[in-house]
Amino acid sequence: MLDMSKDFVTAVFTFLTEEYAALFQHFDDGALCWDFACSCVEHVFKHEFEAARAVVRNPDVVDDAISTKILWQSLRTIAVQESFMRVGFKNHSSLSSAYSRFLLTQYQKTASELTRMTKEMDMCRKMCADMASSLEAVEKRLKAAEGTANAAQNALQRMKRGGD
Repeated sequence: MLDMSKDFVTAVFTFLTEEYAALFQHFDDGALCWDFACSCVEHVFKHEFEAARAVVRNPDVVDDAISTKILWQSLRTIAVQESFMRVGFKNHSSLSSAYSRFLLTQYQKTASELTRMTKEMDMCRKMCADMASSLEAVEKRLKAAEGTANAAQNALQRMKRGGD
């Protein structure tokens, strides 16, 4: 029993290491890769071993059958561990719901990020439109100033010719 538990814990750490490395090759966000690998392991311990945790967490010491219940849950836990070892930790069907839940969480994060970016982009568009209007007004004032400067230069040249 102890050897099986040791092998299972080794498989968990191997899964964490290999899954992180494989994901990191495709995604630049190391924290996201780590979150995914850890969420899979959390799912296993939270859902697959819940019955055993419930019995051991609050044992009814008055119950004469408590030792039988603890032994039964221990054997059941070993059976679950064996099922993970038999197909490989990451290939176990139990992880499909963990994968789905993680993908949904990431979709929600991505959707909210997309909404935020869309709002920022709309603000930038408005700022660009405002800048274009301001630039157009400055160009009009510049042309008017150029016209006034040209008129003044022409008047000055006429005055010089008339005074010569």
